[in-house]
Amino acid sequence: MSFSELMASFAAKTGIETDGSRGGAAFRYEDLIILLQEAGDLLLLRTDLGFIDQDAEKPLLREALKANFAGQGAGGAIFALNPADNHLHLQRYDRIRDLDAAGLEVLLRNFAETAMSWTDIIDDFRAAFSDSAENPADEDDL
Repeated sequence: MSFSELMASFAAKTGIETDGSRGGAAFRYEDLIILLQEAGDLLLLRTDLGFIDQDAEKPLLREALKANFAGQGAGGAIFALNPADNHLHLQRYDRIRDLDAAGLEVLLRNFAETAMSWTDIIDDFRAAFSDSAENPADEDDL
């Protein structure tokens, strides 16, 4: 099955219009845009999880790297930091030939749910580090 055939069968099964004729498609899941791209015989799923604040960058990226270990905390996907805008992305590659419309639907749902959980984690890190920047510890507290 080709990428465009996979997108057409997915659209027929789910009613979600995805034009894969140019090797790419996208759809919205809550606040995220999930991109599907043909990469040779692979399907790339990718979404932008948002900007990583400088104060939270090191501890958050450490958590993301730990989640990358054997894909355990990332649902089989991996994290990447876009050096152009300091946005954290979640991305995953799968062989197109191993997918059908039902399999793609499950894959997308799991990917989207993982991505949404990480947007919550990122928000928690933002809140924790903006609070600590606004309320630095007194020297007596150290």
